[in-house]
Amino acid sequence: MNAAETIHIERPATDSKIFAHTRWDIVPALAGLFHFFYLLAMYLLFPFTPLWVMLIMGFAYALMINANINGVAHNFIHNPF
Repeated sequence: MNAAETIHIERPATDSKIFAHTRWDIVPALAGLFHFFYLLAMYLLFPFTPLWVMLIMGFAYALMINANINGVAHNFIHNPF
């Protein structure tokens, strides 16, 4: 491949001091915070909550972990280190 055939990819830029790509980066950041507080709530509610509620919360947490793993893995396909 010579210089004339080089592929140029335009990456979105932002003037944000926090986010690297766009201001939409707030969405996964907030999802991560929600994930953390959900886990904390499960831990704190465990002694007081009925088993059926904990089972539903545990299933929802398992789905969040699945989405997180697949989302991070897919993100690395498009955005290398």
